[in-house]
Amino acid sequence: MYLAQKHNRDKKNSIILVTLLLLFIFSIPFYSFADDSNDEFITHKVTKGDTLWSISKQYNLSLQLILAFNNIKDKDTLSIGQIIKISQDNLPTADYNMHIQ
Repeated sequence: MYLAQKHNRDKKNSIILVTLLLLFIFSIPFYSFADDSNDEFITHKVTKGDTLWSISKQYNLSLQLILAFNNIKDKDTLSIGQIIKISQDNLPTADYNMHIQ
């Protein structure tokens, strides 16, 4: 009788552990995509005449960074309306210093 109770208790504990582990494992991918509105990137919507080179100059970023952030394989292919992520870490900060003469 004691062995049967121990077996049931161990089985119940195993089910609880497996359930918690599965909840943890499946919550990781959802959590990482849940905060898509972070402040690390801004977006640039491609308009007629835009090139990756002109976008990189507009935001003072290297072409390689834009290609990497956006997983772009062919640097010559842009579509009007395409959304390009721009890292805010590399954007110049505004100069709020007042110069008083």
